[in-house]
Amino acid sequence: MELAKTLRINQSALSKLERRSDMYFSMLRAFVQAIGGRLEVRAVFPDAGAIDIAGLDGSGILSDVRDLLWRRCQIQPMPPDHEFNDFLLKAVDENNATFEKLSNNQELYVPIRRIAEVLPETPSSLPIIQLKGSLQWSANKRLWQFAP
Repeated sequence: MELAKTLRINQSALSKLERRSDMYFSMLRAFVQAIGGRLEVRAVFPDAGAIDIAGLDGSGILSDVRDLLWRRCQIQPMPPDHEFNDFLLKAVDENNATFEKLSNNQELYVPIRRIAEVLPETPSSLPIIQLKGSLQWSANKRLWQFAP
């Protein structure tokens, strides 16, 4: 029960996860970290031995996002009908980034695995969080949502 809570899923979802033969690296990484480990991925070749594969541990993007904590940034792509693109990064963990849209104080939760890259600040623009997917405004819920 505690592991399901740490992973932010219910007990039945955890049971299904434990029996899966295929899953995202991000979910496997979260599972391993929740039980106290660290995920490392290596390719093993008969003639060359083992080669560590960098980047699949999520540390590059995660580190870049963490560097923006409590800073203003922009998120792309934004829906064309919502031009105001000014967010504050409020929290980051291994799985999610929590942003606040500064025009209306609404929160947005983006899975780290859905962040393609972090573009640095330039003299003419804020840092940019480039998504794999897009944002949608839900008028009914009055909430920003991530759309894969």
